Amino acid sequence: MLGGVELLNPAWLWAAPLVLIPAAAHLFARGVQRTAVFPAARFVREAHAGRSRWARTHHRWLMALRTVMLVALIAAFCRPVWSYYRPGIGTEEGIVTVLVVDRSASMRRIHRGATLFDEARRRAIESLRALDPNLDLATVILLDANPKPLLPRPTADAQRLIELLESVEPSYEHGDAAAALAIAKQQHSVRGGDVDGSAIGTTRVEVYSDMQASQWTSGLLDEVRRGVDTLQVDQIHGPILNAVLRDPAVSPAQPAVGQSVEVVVEAHCFSIDPDTQLTAHVNMSVNAIVQTQSVSLGPDAPRSVRFSFTPVEPGVHDIRFQMHTNPDDGFDADNAVGIALTIAPFREVLLLTESDPNDSNSAAYYVARALVPDPAASAGVGLRVSDTTGVALRVGSPLDSDQLLQADSTAAPAAMLLVEAGAPGAAVKERVRRYLIDGGSVIWVLDHPDVVAAVQQLFHAIPPSATTPQVLTGPPRWTANTRLTWSPATVDGRITEIFNGSAMAGLIAVSFRDTARIAPAPTASVPMVFSDGSPAVVVSRVGKGSLTIIAANLAPDASTLVKTSYLLPLIHELLRGASTQSVVPRHRPGEQPTLRLPPDGRRDRLTGNGPGGRIALDAHTDPTGVTSIRFPPIIQPGRYEVRETGAAQPHAAFYAHIDPTESDWRVDHPTVHPSSQRQPAATPIGPKPPQKTARRSTELWPWFIGLLAALVVAEPILSRPLRTTRLPARPRPTHAGLA
Repeated sequence: MLGGVELLNPAWLWAAPLVLIPAAAHLFARGVQRTAVFPAARFVREAHAGRSRWARTHHRWLMALRTVMLVALIAAFCRPVWSYYRPGIGTEEGIVTVLVVDRSASMRRIHRGATLFDEARRRAIESLRALDPNLDLATVILLDANPKPLLPRPTADAQRLIELLESVEPSYEHGDAAAALAIAKQQHSVRGGDVDGSAIGTTRVEVYSDMQASQWTSGLLDEVRRGVDTLQVDQIHGPILNAVLRDPAVSPAQPAVGQSVEVVVEAHCFSIDPDTQLTAHVNMSVNAIVQTQSVSLGPDAPRSVRFSFTPVEPGVHDIRFQMHTNPDDGFDADNAVGIALTIAPFREVLLLTESDPNDSNSAAYYVARALVPDPAASAGVGLRVSDTTGVALRVGSPLDSDQLLQADSTAAPAAMLLVEAGAPGAAVKERVRRYLIDGGSVIWVLDHPDVVAAVQQLFHAIPPSATTPQVLTGPPRWTANTRLTWSPATVDGRITEIFNGSAMAGLIAVSFRDTARIAPAPTASVPMVFSDGSPAVVVSRVGKGSLTIIAANLAPDASTLVKTSYLLPLIHELLRGASTQSVVPRHRPGEQPTLRLPPDGRRDRLTGNGPGGRIALDAHTDPTGVTSIRFPPIIQPGRYEVRETGAAQPHAAFYAHIDPTESDWRVDHPTVHPSSQRQPAATPIGPKPPQKTARRSTELWPWFIGLLAALVVAEPILSRPLRTTRLPARPRPTHAGLA
């Protein structure tokens, strides 16, 4: 029965054009010769004419021999294997074996001096060596973020698979078990490329993994079991204890120079023993300053570890967290995380108002003065900058909010204040809605009943999945002549410090003529209340952002607050309280991150750097000047950056972290164990089934090597008659002969 030829090293086919070298050499060796006529040359011409036809034929044979030599050499490097089937030699059938080897990040755990991947690879190699090369086919699929087989189709050359598998190392990626099993089903259905499939009697899938529950969801193995004859799961057991750092965050989201920055990181402990307790020492380093905290961790009881620092210079600041545990765990790759935090020289705030900010009879005038009490030179178009408060204030009309928010298409202001902004239209509310959902901070003063209605309409336009329950419930009621106070149970402690700390009790000597009586949702916080207990300040989360509502009119003729010393610290503390917490972008190994740089300089000499050195970048600049930079797939966790060649500061930087699910070592205990055979179907009644066959395979490269050796010996023998025979020199006559 016919079979087929398979190349184990098809990459060597690139050398096929080299077989044209002998023909080219013979063709170009025939140069144009100059003819010199000598009287005695006619005797040589007569002797050469008789053998010229033979010489031309001899040259062609020599060219063919050298061409065959190159063909044999290239064929030997390609390692062809001839597979064929011989009928009538027995009833033994072959097996198609698909081995799924997990190389995800969790397989880097060290157990008894070796990684779990080393153990999985050892067991897979043992299985490959047990196969019959004359009957069985095999393929190996690597389970990572993008599963792929080592060879494009099942092969009988198990030794080739072993060599490829020995060169593989575990990755830092999260494994996609569903994709790996889908490829496994495709591979075993190929049946090795035989003609009618009768040579293969059994299909088998073997899985070598630590069987993390985060990867092996319920039902995956059951689906594969229905499509194969045998499913074997070989679980690799490792350490049962792991401590991990994850989810670093920063508050405020856009810090400025001189502003206190709070950073927080989550410390987790995973263990199958519910009584496990360990001590973790967490270090935070930034600007050559190291802070350390110790926490006690137990299973399923994460702890938030908080640090703070005050940046003194703008630019990119690297914040690194490192954890050391007692006892040690078996996985160091998830014990370190980092943040590349960009510190702005000023904190940009947008004030939207319909009043004149230079009119002392408006609330906007006093709010602007509280934000920028000592305006210095402008840092940009329309900006008022204060070195005292670190605020860069931009003032505009609500009708211009769309243009103001898009002044820089890659960044938005850190906060937005709406004071005496009137009842905004649909376009303004849509812009505020998008700003909130994307992570912005809004402080809105309810100085008119129409404003309250606009806020309620804004919440009705936000999808329930993007926000907590609406901050206001029921219609507002307006009252007069009330004072500001607080409730110790609900007030933010940092705001009480504004008013001389907790020792000051009772009412603040601030009166309001117009206040809104609103009913906040249960999930909203109320840091300040009025004297009758109704909310004065309400804070609610909206999407990724924060909305702070002041339920009073702040105009000078409606409140005494703006003319007291309380206004400046109160506005700045509300800005701080309204600042959203920035969750660090989560870039994982295996992903291709994209960064966007604003149009503020040349982008023709950008270079990328990572833990392994220089990185090739794919940069594209759109018509607006914004540059999009696409990184190649991330290989390992660590710090990555983009900078101008020779620049001291990078344009942008980020840290890549291991997927958190790779740190959770709780396993899925499969119901399929070493062997789960499917019962063969009964023999149908009908024509006699075809005769069973056995598969045989022979490597052909030794034959090509032998042919090449024979041709190397024959080449000088065949080329010898073409060599020019030198005539013996005529002896010189002696003096005696002349005499």
